[in-house]
Amino acid sequence: MKLIYQVSDLNILNNQFKLNLSEKRIRHMKGASDYAKSLCELHKIDNADNIINMCFFHDIARDLDYNVTKELAERSDWKILNIEFDNAVLLHSPAGAQFLLENKIFLKNNMKYLEAIRKHTLWDKKESFELSFLRLCDISEYSRDFDGVEKIREKAFEDIEKAFTLSEEFRKGFN
Repeated sequence: MKLIYQVSDLNILNNQFKLNLSEKRIRHMKGASDYAKSLCELHKIDNADNIINMCFFHDIARDLDYNVTKELAERSDWKILNIEFDNAVLLHSPAGAQFLLENKIFLKNNMKYLEAIRKHTLWDKKESFELSFLRLCDISEYSRDFDGVEKIREKAFEDIEKAFTLSEEFRKGFN
């Protein structure tokens, strides 16, 4: 397995780039990557190191000031939807992917993981295994506490594809 990033790396980035990541956000990001690691080991997922790192960094821009987030998103080559510009919670996804790409922090040679980070908040359709995996880990990592999360976790340990579908169904209920 290749390098897996740690909370200490995130703290360095947080300070160096003034990311404003709260302790709660850092716990969530680490929780998503720990959950990803468990699922990768159980299901023998290929490229587990990249999957784990993708989950670790998925919210890297979540706590940035809106104007910084907007500038990052505008510099990207990704098409940004109006709904994303209108909502910082959605805009952090393309901004985070752009931040990682610009700073050559992670996955610079494998765009499918950055693409998953870029799209993880849209929840419009299943587009790739990586995107579905990230969405699953984001919504059901162990600090999440909502009705039905245990059912998603149980399904994730039984059948990952069915867990993708179940997590997407639960997510639609939040909107």
